[in-house]
Amino acid sequence: MSVKVHFLRSHVNYFPDNLEAMIEEQGESFHQDIKTIEKIPEMLEYQHAGRLLLMRRKRLLAVATPGKHRKDNFVD
Repeated sequence: MSVKVHFLRSHVNYFPDNLEAMIEEQGESFHQDIKTIEKIPEMLEYQHAGRLLLMRRKRLLAVATPGKHRKDNFVD
């Protein structure tokens, strides 16, 4: 018997019985993480659109009330 085979046979007992279930669980977790990562550009796009709407609203309020500064209602 070669040394490699002997080494592998001697370490078989150290693997847990539910190794397949553990691998499957990690695979599911990996795929959930990938789905979350794929949503990041979409979330960033919504944030950017929200900022643009806020800036537009600030400009419209500034035009509608030229003498008043309404900065206290908005957070930069």
